[in-house]
Amino acid sequence: MDLRLLGVTSRGQALRAANWALLSERLLDDSVKFSTNEIGMALRPGDVIKIADTTKAALRIGGRIESVNGLTLTLDQEPQNPPGGWAGATISWMYNDSLDEPQLQVANIVTQAGNVVTIDASGGNAPVATYPWLIEFPNRSAQLFRVLTVEEKDEAFEITALRYRGDIYDAVDFDSPLD
Repeated sequence: MDLRLLGVTSRGQALRAANWALLSERLLDDSVKFSTNEIGMALRPGDVIKIADTTKAALRIGGRIESVNGLTLTLDQEPQNPPGGWAGATISWMYNDSLDEPQLQVANIVTQAGNVVTIDASGGNAPVATYPWLIEFPNRSAQLFRVLTVEEKDEAFEITALRYRGDIYDAVDFDSPLD
């Protein structure tokens, strides 16, 4: 591996950069490519996103919101029952802030029956029909990926992303053990 570091003046900085490169090469070997609707327009290279890959989580924990009635959401498909049950489950959805930028909102799931979930009022920003949803459980969560490229193709956006692990930075800087 050839690592070129411009402006590095200390051995410590060079050593941290080399350790980061080695850990990244060893641990960040999973990439994804997918297409999405206009929500992809807001993504930029470097953004960290959550992806619910059914084959890795062994559950379908993501999809689209069909309709919203107050705190009751109808999802496009019934979420599968997780090992350990629904205690502590959260649901995330996107919304547009005052600058029309997409943001992620998280709320606790109070009840679930079929493809209908009821959330608590802690959210503050109402979910929108047709937007994506993502359910996370204490023992099953989505994987983090860093966006590499965003390309507009016809009326869709093609996203390429690489696995992201924030604990690599602590391992390099503070010798913290990796999870």
